[in-house]
Amino acid sequence: MLNTRLSFGQQADPSTPAQNSPALSRHAEKIRSKVQKLGVGQDVTVVTTRRDYHGTINKTAADSFQVADVDLNQVITINYSETKSIYNGYSDKNIWGRRANPRTSRVVFVVAVAALIGLGIFAASQTR
Repeated sequence: MLNTRLSFGQQADPSTPAQNSPALSRHAEKIRSKVQKLGVGQDVTVVTTRRDYHGTINKTAADSFQVADVDLNQVITINYSETKSIYNGYSDKNIWGRRANPRTSRVVFVVAVAALIGLGIFAASQTR
């Protein structure tokens, strides 16, 4: 049985989710945990079902969080359930005016380095 009685002058604990708030899916819980681990003030890239956002975490709540987007110059409220993934940091704009996903940038860098090493090995083997 839930005890809903509060003494005069006491407030409900805001860190405890409301009883009628919707339960988050397993993926949304994982995103919420990562957002809380990164913390307020951290630069992030957020990939949602609609688009990517790049900015700073402003506020976290039970079912959503806010990001101050650097490109839109406004605060965006994003539901955990709409978030596909979240990455620490964001990159500078490229020559087309878009920001690359940090993970994609790392993969491209590793592939480029591997290709250069392979090309070097191939060229060295052909000169003998």
